Amino acid sequence: MSRGRSPSPATAPSVPSRGMSPEPYYGPVDAPLPLLIDLPPLAQQWPAAPVLTHVMYPLVNVRTIACAKCSASALADLDIVHALAVAPERQRQFRKAAQLSLVAFMKPAGENRERLKSEMGGSMAPIPGLSAPSHAKDWPRNYVLAGSDVNIFVQGGVDSAVEKLQLNDKINGFQLLQCKRLQNLDVLHCTFSYNSVDFEHVPEFQSEIILVSTDDEMKYLMGRQEAFRKVLRDQRFQMEVCFGDAGMLAFDAYIYLLKVFAKTVPEGALSSFQAVSLGLFVLQLGLYKHVTGTAAQPTALLLFECFLRWCGVYFSSQRQCNSDQKFKNYRFSALDLSTGRLVLRTRVQTKCEAYFVADEVHALRTHSADRLNIIGSISPELIHDIAQTALVSRLSLAGGELVCG
Repeated sequence: MSRGRSPSPATAPSVPSRGMSPEPYYGPVDAPLPLLIDLPPLAQQWPAAPVLTHVMYPLVNVRTIACAKCSASALADLDIVHALAVAPERQRQFRKAAQLSLVAFMKPAGENRERLKSEMGGSMAPIPGLSAPSHAKDWPRNYVLAGSDVNIFVQGGVDSAVEKLQLNDKINGFQLLQCKRLQNLDVLHCTFSYNSVDFEHVPEFQSEIILVSTDDEMKYLMGRQEAFRKVLRDQRFQMEVCFGDAGMLAFDAYIYLLKVFAKTVPEGALSSFQAVSLGLFVLQLGLYKHVTGTAAQPTALLLFECFLRWCGVYFSSQRQCNSDQKFKNYRFSALDLSTGRLVLRTRVQTKCEAYFVADEVHALRTHSADRLNIIGSISPELIHDIAQTALVSRLSLAGGELVCG
């Protein structure tokens, strides 16, 4: 089957030659038309019945989808990683600020001998078990963007946290920007801005501190982070097993695209953590395997297109859902991020629901009312619209931003 939307030689985007580069080059994605077959995979069907030569059998109903422009963009996986990953020096500044913050929280001050329990979280936390491809350096694999990816988990109140940061003479030039409570849990999300680290002026960046009040909340917070890391490690390992170093590179570039996509959603309606959690869910669905001719070597743009298409279905309005898609919509089904499955909704006071269900139930043993809804704060309407715009656009990267044109 030929593609009707393949760019002609006159209009095809120019790709810089990498003939002299020792690094492998993954050229622009030119994916053929995806096929959605209205039958389950062969392995899941009933045993085949004997074929009768005198009976005329109907053709299998096959629906095709027009190729999305985003997959035709001239973005190679390696170029995506190098364009979006923060430079090594900037990453060292982030890590230094996080380490100084940890010291500040644990440091007793004067007569107040209080020590706040704190842990490094987010992308700056080490993720054991991740190996970089042989052609890539270690610094891009924490998926840290140039804006903000420094997260600290602290047990204590806002006043105590601010006091600790002020008393640490190595951290100055910081400002508390906002503080908001997460759902009905005793968890506060505080955002600080920094322009100085260890007596050195640095370009301003933000640090996000998650404040909890009890030992149990801290345990649950760390458990949920480990649940997220487990899915991340497992999916990356699966890509390595199936496609080798090229699969790991496609996975890394895909994670960067998810994070930079979150920044394009206005009003802070989607955080990078939420975007990656949803992206990992879509990857577990294995949608890229149904794109004819590309399952042998998926690329980051192909994985990203599958994510955008999924957002268009899951976050669509009720009137846009047909009978087949009804229970694949956020109004009717929640997401189990641990296993990549749809589950029944349990809370009507939030628009969307997504949990690490298996980990909450078996590892953390939390009650249903105490489970953290990962996407409880997102705006499904905004995400749907932004995803639809990106799907029909040629994507480019400029200044660490995703440009839809």
